[in-house]
Amino acid sequence: MGLRNKPTSLTDIARRWNRSPIPTGPTRDPEEPTPRPSGLIASGIILALVATLGGTLWVWTNGAPQNAAATPVPTAAPEATSALASARAFMAQNKWTNAEAILAPAVVNTPDDQNLRIARAETLAGLKRFGDAYNQYEKALAIGPREPKIEFAAGITASHANMIDRAVEHFSMAQTADPREPSYALWLGQMQRKQGNIEACKASLLRAANLDQNNAFIWGTLADIALGENNVNIAIQHIARARTLQPDASEWRILDARAHKRKGEPDKALAILNGIESQQRKEAPVARMISECYSMLGRPADAASTLGDASLAAPTDGALAFDAALTFERAGNLAKAVEFAKYAKALGNPSAPKLLAKLGQ
Repeated sequence: MGLRNKPTSLTDIARRWNRSPIPTGPTRDPEEPTPRPSGLIASGIILALVATLGGTLWVWTNGAPQNAAATPVPTAAPEATSALASARAFMAQNKWTNAEAILAPAVVNTPDDQNLRIARAETLAGLKRFGDAYNQYEKALAIGPREPKIEFAAGITASHANMIDRAVEHFSMAQTADPREPSYALWLGQMQRKQGNIEACKASLLRAANLDQNNAFIWGTLADIALGENNVNIAIQHIARARTLQPDASEWRILDARAHKRKGEPDKALAILNGIESQQRKEAPVARMISECYSMLGRPADAASTLGDASLAAPTDGALAFDAALTFERAGNLAKAVEFAKYAKALGNPSAPKLLAKLGQ
């Protein structure tokens, strides 16, 4: 899901936040099969709403403050000013290699210029050199001032470099410096969840919700966490708020369906899932959920047909073909079970030969 008119600098980024980031480490329903990546659905729950700007992971949240951008420190040396202007021109065109060719020697010649360090960090991130980009943000922060927006950018870059502990540090410092900005609490919560620190994560997300009650992503993430803790009623309450805020978002419908299925209400789950587009219902995690709901309702033929259609829509997914074969076997349709077991075998599924032998093949 791309975004037009991409920001090209730290200052520009803050002006244009308008979407929500992807949750980190969504909790899988233990009653459901292990999910497999498929299209926009991951674990059958939340749609990725993150923009990757030249490889840099940036946040897009609702209701960003007008003064969100870091205040630049004046660039003193004329050479640094010229280098920065030339680099920014290339950055605006996503020509990261050209910008880096200018900025690399510039920071050597003027090592204490914070603007150059920030620009080089953005450029290195554009080149997907996230560890090097983070190093430049560290140097920019050491030069000072330690603006919360620079702490935030350092945290985002650290998270993309899988430096989760450092990301938590930077988001915490950004939040301390500006406790009124919900994005800091939101991203801090995401990283705390990735650390496995769920209680701290929930506290951060609730703080973000108090600051921005109209952010559906916050409520959806809280719902997903509650569902992972088997607090189904709380999950349903949270997801209801997310759906009220974004009634057309399929990711919240899918999460809502998971909650009702867990509660033992497969009919409600199916009714919810019928509201998403037909192609998305064939995505493997969604199709598996629909199939399980039909099975819970004593409709094995519909359960099998659902997985069969999904398998035909994903002709390289051997695991899905095997699941379809098993479901057709349970439904008593042995011909279809053999057909899909053969597909699964051809796709290299290791369990398919044993099933074919059981089916007399």
